[in-house]
Amino acid sequence: MAISRAFNERYGIHVDIITGKGAEFIQRLLTEKRIGGIVGDVIDNNPANVKLLKGEGLTTGIADELPVLRDKNIWVADILGLDPQDKHLLGFNFSTYGPWINTNLVKPGDEPKDWKDYLDPRWKGKMLATNPTTSAGLLNIFIPLLREKAIDEDYIKALYKQDIRFSSNYPDDAAMLSRGERSITFSATDSVYAQFIAQGAPIKSIERDNTVLTLTVVAAISGAPHPNAARLFANWFLSPEGQTVWAKAASVGSVRKDVTDFRPEAARIKVRNPIITTNEDTDLAAKLFQQQWLNKLWGRQ
Repeated sequence: MAISRAFNERYGIHVDIITGKGAEFIQRLLTEKRIGGIVGDVIDNNPANVKLLKGEGLTTGIADELPVLRDKNIWVADILGLDPQDKHLLGFNFSTYGPWINTNLVKPGDEPKDWKDYLDPRWKGKMLATNPTTSAGLLNIFIPLLREKAIDEDYIKALYKQDIRFSSNYPDDAAMLSRGERSITFSATDSVYAQFIAQGAPIKSIERDNTVLTLTVVAAISGAPHPNAARLFANWFLSPEGQTVWAKAASVGSVRKDVTDFRPEAARIKVRNPIITTNEDTDLAAKLFQQQWLNKLWGRQ
């Protein structure tokens, strides 16, 4: 992997990467803790899983020891925002949710500028989103926006009256937009659309207010065999060099403002007024998805 090679070249420290599903890692670390044999030094995963590990005493705070975090103005969003008090969870990557447009169907200057613009009659019958019966994609957008009062339930009800067409999943969403079956979509993450854009699809990200960001985090493991190496790695990973290697290899945007975005121009997210998805947002979205809250609000049940 590019990250392990680059870190090895910089410091002469070999990095073993253990891959697997989040739930598997949680059980593995709990077992290692029980038998007194922690193997790993750092973990990266979604915030919910790392938060669970933190609750089990399996993470430790190192943010105050990292020189890279002394500059407060270099970050796209607050990378400590998911754990501001203890600072165990360090954001190293963010994903964003729409909107995206088909450039053959939406003329320059006509792009919606704010969430309220989607209620314009011109977009009726021209919007696309993942099906709220099978995906929590829309809830992952709406919950943070509701929390910050950027929208309200009346807005969500009015949006449904715009005759939204629903796709079955994120890749299907991107494919439908690419084929011109709708003009705008706003429920899938940037990583999905970047792949289509790289293949020549007429899709473009548009600048928007109140951009919803979902962070992926890294944390140092408590009781790790190499705590100094863990701090060194975390500091390097968040540095311009580490973030450049990561952004280029993973084809994602960096959490740093001073790192090049290697994705096609059309896939680059222009963040304004970022709203970071919290653990509570994720938990609530999952709960409301199980209850089919959005479908009930829209009278689809």
